[in-house]
Amino acid sequence: MQAIVNQGQNWVLTIPKALISDKEIQRIIELIRFYEGVKESEMTEQSALLLSDELKSDWWEANEARILSKIKGE
Repeated sequence: MQAIVNQGQNWVLTIPKALISDKEIQRIIELIRFYEGVKESEMTEQSALLLSDELKSDWWEANEARILSKIKGE
């Protein structure tokens, strides 16, 4: 039996159930969808890191008082 078959616009992949769990299959599908979503992105690694830093800073600014008050037990 062939494990990978081309059927029109689709690839059909046959994997024995004993080889991989449902959760692992779902993670593979999510990874494929992720790559599909970002494959045409023009964002560079540097701009992604800058955006990440900005988002973290904004989040901390919005949540600092609430978090610190819980730590201090206020």
